[in-house]
Amino acid sequence: MEKPNLGTPAGKAKLIGTLSGIGGAMILTLYKGKRLFNFSMHIDLLQQYVTSTPHKSPAGSHVWGIMLALGTSLSFSLWYITQGILASGVCFVLLAWCVRMKGPLYVSAFNPLLLVLVAFIASLVLDEYITVGSLTGAALIVCGLYMLLWGKSKEARQVDNNMNEIVSVKDSDKCDSIHIPNSSLTCIQKDHDKNTLGEV
Repeated sequence: MEKPNLGTPAGKAKLIGTLSGIGGAMILTLYKGKRLFNFSMHIDLLQQYVTSTPHKSPAGSHVWGIMLALGTSLSFSLWYITQGILASGVCFVLLAWCVRMKGPLYVSAFNPLLLVLVAFIASLVLDEYITVGSLTGAALIVCGLYMLLWGKSKEARQVDNNMNEIVSVKDSDKCDSIHIPNSSLTCIQKDHDKNTLGEV
C-alpha cells in the first residue's frame, strides 16, 4: 500500500491531484449547467423513425420473421459472449501487466479519464451537448491526473537517487554493511578489532 508523504512537494501534488480527479469526476457526472457546443456528426443513434403508412405483410413472411428474430437473438448473444471474453480477458491481462510494471496507483489514476472520453464520444455519436459541468469536470480530471503523475515520477526519481547513493556507498571499501534510519545513510566501519559507526 502506498503511503502519502505530505511533507514533500511530490506527496502534496499526489494528494491534490487525487482530490482534483475525484472532484472533476463528480462535477462531470452530477452538474450539467449551460449548454456550450457539440461535435455532432449527425449520427443520432437514439433517434427513432416512425412511418405513418400502414405496412402489409405477405402470407409467408411470418415464418421468415421468426427465423430472422431467432437469428438476431443468437448472433446478439454470441456477440455478448465474444465481447465478454475478449474485452474482459484482454482488459484483465493489461491491467495486471500495468499494475506489475507501474503499480496500482497508475491504473486507478486513469479511471476518471474514461468519463472525459465518454462525454466526448457522446457528443459525437449521441448528439449530446458539451456543458459547463462536463468541460469543468474534464479540465479538473486532466489537471489532477497530470499532478498525480508528476508527483509519482518525482518520487520515483528520488528513490532512484537514494538507491544510487546506497550502491556507491556499498561498493566503497570503507563499509561492511549499510544502515538507513530515516533516509540518512550510515555505514559500519571495521577498524581492526573494534567496530565504529561512521556517517557518510
